[in-house]
Amino acid sequence: MCGIFVVYNPKGLRGDLNRYCEGLRTLTHRGPDDEGYYIDEQIFIGHRRLSILDLSRAGRQPMISSDGNTVLAFNGQIYNHLELRAALESRGHRFVSRSDTETLLAAFIEFGPGVFERLRGMWAVVIWQVRERQLWLSRDRLGMKPLFVYHGAETVLASEPKAIIHYDRQSATLDERSAARYLARGWTDDDDNTFFREIKSFPPASFSRTSDGVFGDPVRFWNLAFDGTANHNVDTLRDAIEDSVSRHLQSDVPVAVTLSGGMDSSTVACFAARVRSAQNVHAFSVIAPNTPDESEFINKTVHETRMSHTYLRIDDLDHEGMIDEVVAANDAPPVSSSQVFQAGLRKAIANEGFKVVLVGEGGDEVLGGYALMLPIFIYSLILSGQFIRAARALAGARDLMGESRWTTLRRVLSFAQSGIGGRTYQVSRHGYSLLSEQFADSDSGMFPATDYSAAKRMPVGRPYYREVLDRFRVDIGSILRVEDRSGMAQGLEVRPPLLDHELIESAWRYPFREFMRSGTNKNLMRKALKGIVPDKIVDFRRKIPRPGNTSHLVSERLRAAVRQHAQNPPAALKPILENDLGKMFEEDLASASPHRLPVWFRFYALSRWAELRLPN
Repeated sequence: MCGIFVVYNPKGLRGDLNRYCEGLRTLTHRGPDDEGYYIDEQIFIGHRRLSILDLSRAGRQPMISSDGNTVLAFNGQIYNHLELRAALESRGHRFVSRSDTETLLAAFIEFGPGVFERLRGMWAVVIWQVRERQLWLSRDRLGMKPLFVYHGAETVLASEPKAIIHYDRQSATLDERSAARYLARGWTDDDDNTFFREIKSFPPASFSRTSDGVFGDPVRFWNLAFDGTANHNVDTLRDAIEDSVSRHLQSDVPVAVTLSGGMDSSTVACFAARVRSAQNVHAFSVIAPNTPDESEFINKTVHETRMSHTYLRIDDLDHEGMIDEVVAANDAPPVSSSQVFQAGLRKAIANEGFKVVLVGEGGDEVLGGYALMLPIFIYSLILSGQFIRAARALAGARDLMGESRWTTLRRVLSFAQSGIGGRTYQVSRHGYSLLSEQFADSDSGMFPATDYSAAKRMPVGRPYYREVLDRFRVDIGSILRVEDRSGMAQGLEVRPPLLDHELIESAWRYPFREFMRSGTNKNLMRKALKGIVPDKIVDFRRKIPRPGNTSHLVSERLRAAVRQHAQNPPAALKPILENDLGKMFEEDLASASPHRLPVWFRFYALSRWAELRLPN
C-alpha cells in the first residue's frame, strides 16, 4: 500500500531534509500518489502513499493526532477497521476521514500496544510519541508487509533495503551466510537476516519500542497454533473463506483477481464474484510457455461466474531484463523462474490500471495441498493408530501423487526412517556442490531452528503438524516477500485472503485427519467449495506446476549468460563459491537434469544481484 522511510537518532539528527527526502523517494514506486513527512530534532518519518481507502488528503500520512503527540506512518490494510472505529466512537473518539490509518492511530492511543492483537489485516507501522520521545514498531502476524532495520551511525527503518542503502552505502555489505543458504536450498526468509549483513528484517507478529533511545527486544503478540478438536463443519469453513475474501475486497479503487485455473485462485475469484457480483470483478490470467495449459479450468470459472476476464501475454518476456527487475524490486535474487513470470503478470495487471489484486497464495500451506505432504499424513495416521484411515489415504494416493500406492508406501517408510519432510525432500542438494568447502561441508549455523512447540502440544498428528509449520517457516515468508515486492514495484497492492489469520485459525480447529482424508489433498476445502467453485476444478486432484520451467529457461534462454557468470563470478561471491564452476555448468547442461539446472538459475540470479546491489 505504501512506503515508509525513517531516520532516528536520540542524540539528534545529523543529516538534512533533502537527504532524508531522497531516501524516501527511492520508495516512490510503493506510493506514487502522495508524499508526506514529519521531522523533529530526533526523528524523520517519511511516507509515500498508494491511495486505496479515502483518496482525499484527509488520509495523508504521516498522520498526527489532534493533540500533536502521536505520529503514525502505516503501510498495509486493516480489514476490521470499521468494527474498530465503531468501538472507538463509543469511547468518544471522532474521525475526520474514512481511512483505516486514522482508525489505527486512534486505536493505538486508546489501547496502546494491545491494539496489535485486535487488528485483522496486514501492516508495518511506525509510531512516534512526541512527549515521551518513544518510537514503536510493529508488523502483522505473518509478515505480509515489510519493515527493515539498520543500526549505523543513525538507525534507519524502511519498507525496502534499497532505501537504507541509498541513505547509507556502508549498509551494502554481503551477508555470506544468506548467499550460501540461497544457493544451497533456495530459501532465506525464515529468519531476520537479509542478503545485506547489517540490514535486518523486523520480525512478524511482533512489536518493539525504544527506551532511552534503545530498541527493546521484539515482543510477539501471536503464534501459529493448532486446535484439532472441532467437528468438521462445511458451512463454518465456507463462511470463513467468504468473510476473508469479502474483507480483502475493501477498496475505493477497482480490484482485480488473478486466476490460474488452480483451486486456490479459483476459490478467491469465485467468492469475489459472489460477494461483489461478477460485473465488478476483473480476473487476469496468463498461459506461460513450457508449462501445462490450465485454460480449460480458467474458462470454466469465467463462464460459470460471468466475471470480466483477460488473458495477458507475457511469453515474450526479456528474461534477463525481468530477472534484473525482480532483483531490483526484491533487493534479493528470485528462487525460481515462476517468480519472474509472476512479476511479469503483476506488471501487466498494473498496466491495465489496477491498484489492488487478490491472489490465491497460501491455500496449499494452510489446508494441506502439497502432494509430498501425503506420505507424512499417512505416517501420522499410522502413529496415532488410525490404520483404516491410513489404508484409505494410501489407496487414494495415485491421483494426487501420480504414482503407485507401493511407491507412496516407500515414501512413508523413508520418512519414518529419516524424518526428512516433504518440504526438504523436494529441494535438490546439488546447490551445495557450488559452494566452497567452508560452506559445503555442513549446514551448521546456516539454518535457524524451527519452533515445533505447536506441533508437540498436539496429542496426535505431530509429524503432519511439523510439516505444516516447516512450510510456514520456509515458504510463507518467501511467498509474501515476493508478492509484496512484485506488486509494489508497480504500485500494486497484493492481498492474499487465504492467509488471513482468522481463516487459518478457523481451519486449524479441525483434526489433522480431515485435511487429506482418503488421500485427497485439501479435503476440507473441496467440501466447502461445492456449489461455488466449478466441480471440474473442485474434483481435479493433480497438482499443476507454477508458470515457468526453470530448467528450460537455463538450458535455452539463459545458457550464454549463465556460462559467462560461471566462468567469471562476481568478486564479492568468490569466497563462498567452488572453483571451476564453468566446467561444472557444462557438465550439468549436458545432463539436462531437472534437479541440477534450477541451481544454476539461482547462481545466475545471485550473480546479477551482486552486480546490481553490491559496491563495485
